[in-house]
This record gives sequence, structure tokens and C-alpha cells, in this order.
Amino acid sequence: MEAPKGRNVYFNPGKPELIFALASLLLEATKNRENLYFYPVNFQHLLDYPPTLSSYVLDLCGEAKDMARFLEKHGHKIRLWLIPEKDSASLQLITTRQAKSYHVVVYPEASCLKKMGELEYFMMTEWLYGADQMAELNRQHKLSSGNSTINYYLKAFRVAQALDQDSNNQKTDLFFREAAKDIALEPKSRQIRELSDRYDNLESNTRKGISSFTTHSPFSNCRVAVNKKIGYADLGKISTLIDLKAIISAGKQRFDILIIYCNYQDQPETGIYFRDPEDRNSWQLDSPIRQVSKRKAEELVLKELKKLKI
Repeated sequence: MEAPKGRNVYFNPGKPELIFALASLLLEATKNRENLYFYPVNFQHLLDYPPTLSSYVLDLCGEAKDMARFLEKHGHKIRLWLIPEKDSASLQLITTRQAKSYHVVVYPEASCLKKMGELEYFMMTEWLYGADQMAELNRQHKLSSGNSTINYYLKAFRVAQALDQDSNNQKTDLFFREAAKDIALEPKSRQIRELSDRYDNLESNTRKGISSFTTHSPFSNCRVAVNKKIGYADLGKISTLIDLKAIISAGKQRFDILIIYCNYQDQPETGIYFRDPEDRNSWQLDSPIRQVSKRKAEELVLKELKKLKI
């Protein structure tokens, strides 16, 4: 018996709405008796590990010169590469001939689903609506007020990402793989249900972390930091499900200098964040200091404060 054929799918792991695109590709693969191998990665991964099978690439883009070089060497492996219009400036070095030869398509929509439908991939109207709604809710970090299905997958996605904060996308990979099966083949994945059921616990723990911010940090009297709003959070040893990225984001909205100390998965870590004095929307330093004692971390923070002369 002939072995099943296979294709790779590389896609942006920060876009939960891509589960509908993956479901469409999964249906086509099932019809053609092909295996699909999902890879939630960034563009650098493609450079480091070029595809060996015919591949789809969804919502990934790199520097123009890197894109052009990659396509020259590996473009024959690309079955379809969908790039959002906002990133299309990266294609300035890719000629029209290259884009056509290597199946690179720019799409203007909020999600790539509509473009896939135009290219005659299987599509359902509710998928188009669901993908657009999920993309917008994810940008706002909100849940739908009335669509329980969208909330079900968004909750599972956020729990998976929180579990993967210090790992190699294992849970995120599982989320996309199982959610695509859920939508396309309707097996009702137990793993998706388990992730979604943990969301309330994640939100509760994260809210507690956000509320722990104080202005009474060890650095409040630092001479070089006078006139700056310093926020400090000592989260201690984290043994529960928590969204550290959400805590950092909340702190950045309130403070000019942000220091977060925690012990996550038995790894001491201090995050230090300094707002750019010339641009309140950007940050000069955004670097976790790992595997040092709390006292040593505080010494390093003071050193950075003095060096930046804030």
C-alpha cells in the first residue's frame, strides 16, 4: 500500500484565528489522503530549518532580503504563502515573477480566510465571521459577549500560551492541531476542553498578580530615577497558572520603570522595563535577568538605571 503523502504548515503562533485556515487545509488533506504537519513558528525558524516537504506558510514574513533569498533557494517547496498586506513592504525585493512562481499571495483582510476562499480552498461563512471576530478579540485581549464557540477556543489558546511561557510551544502546538481537528472533523477534542476549562483559574491568578504592583520598590529612592513612576511587583514563587505577559503589559500602562520579580518553574527571574523618555510607546530595555538571587537582581537594576541616566 502506498504511504500517505505529507505537507508542512508553518504559521504565526500568535494568531488564534488561524485555526479556521488550518481546518480548511486539514479537510483538503483528508480528501487527498495526505498528512499535515503543523509548525507554529516565526520566520527565523524557516530560515534555520527550511522545509523538506511541500509546504503552506500562513501569516509569516521576514526582512525583504531574507524573503528573497529564501524563495530563491526553497521556493519550489512552497505550495501557498499568504502574507498580510500590512507586512507586504517586506516583499519589495521579491519580483512579481518570483511571487507568482512561488505562490506568494498578499491579502488585505483581517484574516487570510477570505483569500483562501477566493483561491478555492474549502470555506464556510461562519468560519470567515469567526476568524475576523477572534482576531479582533485577541488584539483587545477580550472575550465575545455572545459567541460561546469563539470564547471556547480563545480561552484554550490563552491557557496554552500561558503554559508555554518558558517552554517550546508544546501546548500552543497542541492547541492549533486539536482545534483544527475540532472544527474540520468534529471529534470534540478532550485536550481543548481541558485547556478551556482552566481559563477562569488563569484569569483569577493573573488579576491577583496585576493587583500586587506597588510603588514602594527597593528603587524608589534611587537618585537617578527621581521624577519617574516606578512600579514593583514581587510575585514570589509561582506554582499556579498565570499570564506573566499580561501582568507586564498592565504594568507598562501604569509606570515608567517596571521591575517584576518572580520564581517561575524554580527559575528566579527579574524583568526590568524602562520607558523611552522620548517616546512613551516604546521601551529602552526589556530584558529578563534569569537565574540570579533577588538581591543580585536588584543590584543589576540599579546598575542599569545609572547607566541609562534616567
